[in-house]
Order: sequence, then structure tokens, then C-alpha cells
Amino acid sequence: MIENNVNRLIFIEVLLAVVAVIYGIRWVLDPQGNFEPVIALCTIFAFGLDVFRRYSADSQLQQPPNKQEHSDITEVTEKKEQPESLPAFRYSSSCAFFAERFSNAFPGIRSGTWFEGHRAIERLSILLEQPLEFSRGDDGWIEPIGWQRNGNMPFSDFKLLSKDTLLIDSKELKVRRIYAGYMANYKQLFVYLEADAMPPVGVYEHTQSSIEDSKNVFGYAYEEYGLYKHSHPITRAEYDDNAAVIMGKPVKLNNEVEIRIRHLSPYNMVISATGSCLNQSLFDGKLVEYMNRMLAGENCMGEFEDDVRKLPSSPAI
Repeated sequence: MIENNVNRLIFIEVLLAVVAVIYGIRWVLDPQGNFEPVIALCTIFAFGLDVFRRYSADSQLQQPPNKQEHSDITEVTEKKEQPESLPAFRYSSSCAFFAERFSNAFPGIRSGTWFEGHRAIERLSILLEQPLEFSRGDDGWIEPIGWQRNGNMPFSDFKLLSKDTLLIDSKELKVRRIYAGYMANYKQLFVYLEADAMPPVGVYEHTQSSIEDSKNVFGYAYEEYGLYKHSHPITRAEYDDNAAVIMGKPVKLNNEVEIRIRHLSPYNMVISATGSCLNQSLFDGKLVEYMNRMLAGENCMGEFEDDVRKLPSSPAI
């Protein structure tokens, strides 16, 4: 109905314009003719119709929509995607899971074997391929693989940063070599990882003296920093504040930052099942001692393996 009325008004306006043009031409051809009143009336009527049409349109916009006419219009709401659920853990224990991953990464190995360079990266990529975090139903979740060094921690983050550098948990590691520690007891399987020193990211001032002091305390030197939007390094204090000075101005980070640990001296650690025999408090001190000896260049892997074989089995988890 509204559309028909609008069309009629437009037709009348066009007709008035045509009449005005015709009489305008006649007026030009015959200046003495009495055409001016007709042109003036056409102009007045056209103006009046335009005002009427605008008023009618505004009135229609202010009226609520007719429910019958708009019964086919439905409100569209965007559904929020639920986070993907973790895959189910279908192994009897973390040791069983690690044993399968170990076999996939080091098939046919029945004694300890070293791998260097890209071969080490290749084997680690198989050992630590995703997923590394699983659901245990009502028992929560499990991260079946962890690292041990000065302490221990399960992890689910692993990715390649470059052809020779990878990220395990928050650790940036420029891999030098790895040792696949095969054991007859699957609960004692492990992988030893050795990494080269990396240059500082530039957010702290380090001296050779401070690096040596750290090595004397921990066996290695490192720095902890935040990485904003995968590209901009910030200090740990700025990470904690969720704000940083970037390009000379304070910027809110909005949690778009991840923590990183970079080792400024050679570093090593052991990767095993979280329920491994190695992951026991009674072995923590001995493990640190072996790690420091290996970093110092001492060839004591055989001794380490012998001590691992003597460890009591931990509860299967």
C-alpha cells in the first residue's frame, strides 16, 4: 500500500515537471505569452507533493512494524563455539603412553643412541607430536609427558620455532643433540636433551660475571621474558603487570603475551613419562648432579643409566 502511494506521487511530480518544461519552452519562443502562471503553479504543486511525501515517509518510519507483514523475519543470534574437548586418554598409564611414543620416534632401538642436529629435531617432533593433553573423564585431565631438571613439570606445549630451535613448555631450546635412553623396563624410558646457548633477547643487561654466577647456582644461565603478540619481547615484570612500554608508550597487553625462558648457556634436561621412575623426589638431587656433570663435558651417561635401572617403580599414573 505504501509503495503504491509513493509511485503515484512520483508520477504526478514527473507530469508536473514535463508540463513546466513544455510551458518554459513556449515562454522562450513567445516571451509575450502568458505562460508564467502555469510554470509557477507547477512548481508550487511539485514542492507541495515533495513535502507531503517526506512527511508520510517519516510517519511510517516512526510506526511499529506490522506483525503480520513481518512474520517471516526472525532474529539471528550468533552461537558461541564451545571449546574443543580434550581427546580421551586410552592408556593404562603415562608410562604406557610414553613407551608407545618412544617406539614411534625410535623404532628398533634396543640400546641408548645419540641423535644430533636435524635428526634430533625430527625424532623429537614424533615423540612430542600433538596431542599432549588428554581427558580422563571424571578424573580430570592428564599431561603424560614431562621434563626433569632442577624440578619437574608436565607439559602440553611443543612446537618448532626454526629448523634447529623448538619450544617445550615455555623453554626455547636450540637443540644440539638428544639421547634415546632405551630401558627394558618401560617405566624407565627417557630422552636426554642437550641445547646450545642462545643470545639474550635484549630486555635485560647481562654481564659475563652474572652469567657465571647463575651457572654456579643452577648449572646454567637463563633469562625469563614475555613475548607480546609473538614478536615483541618484554621483561618478566612487564609480563606480570600485563602492560609494557612499547615504542616509548605504556601499552596494555590484554593477555596477548606468553612467557618464555631462554638459556644463555648450554642447557640440558630429561624428558620422560610423568609417572616415570625418574620422576621421584628421591632421585631429584642425583639427577641434577648428573645433568651438571654432563654439561661440564663429563661422559657419565652410562652411570646415569645404571642409577635409573636401580630406581624403584613409581605408582602408575
